[in-house]
Amino acid sequence: MGKESVLLPMVGKIVSVDVATGDVVEEDQQIGTFESMKMEMPVFSPYAGTVVEVTVSKGDVAEADQVFCVVETD
Repeated sequence: MGKESVLLPMVGKIVSVDVATGDVVEEDQQIGTFESMKMEMPVFSPYAGTVVEVTVSKGDVAEADQVFCVVETD
């Protein structure tokens, strides 16, 4: 088991956060949405496991490579 950070690819505003601490996620599952350059883009988890920390909230302005959440992998 290890902890892996899910990073945002670019600067944007968080539109939705679809996971919470304790949720089990699958690889490539959509876990949220952010808006950048007037386009909404999904955030996918590249890891399967359990969400141990969510570091953003709806409405936050996030930087490129900012951590969206942390997933403990199996």
